[in-house]
Amino acid sequence: VFVCLVVILTSSIVVIAYIVLLPLILNTYSPPWIAWHICYGHWNLVMIAFHYYKAAKTSPGYPPTVRYQISFSAEEPVLLCCQFDLFKDTKLVLFVVGEK
Repeated sequence: VFVCLVVILTSSIVVIAYIVLLPLILNTYSPPWIAWHICYGHWNLVMIAFHYYKAAKTSPGYPPTVRYQISFSAEEPVLLCCQFDLFKDTKLVLFVVGEK
């Protein structure tokens, strides 16, 4: 249902642009301006269709099966799944420590 709705809405925008706007544009603007915008508009239309197709056909994947264990003992440092540089991430460190 959602795929049909996207196709209908996108097609209706293109049909409206050709029926309503194209005659007005042909009488108003110069041919180079019209050619540029028609090419650019079709490029955007192809990109929208391609990326929508790829998003609809791509499998979402599966959740990772690896479990991470975090140690909270006083003897061992806490191991997180990310690394950061203390000198570059001073705002993060100050936030975690509780300083302003």
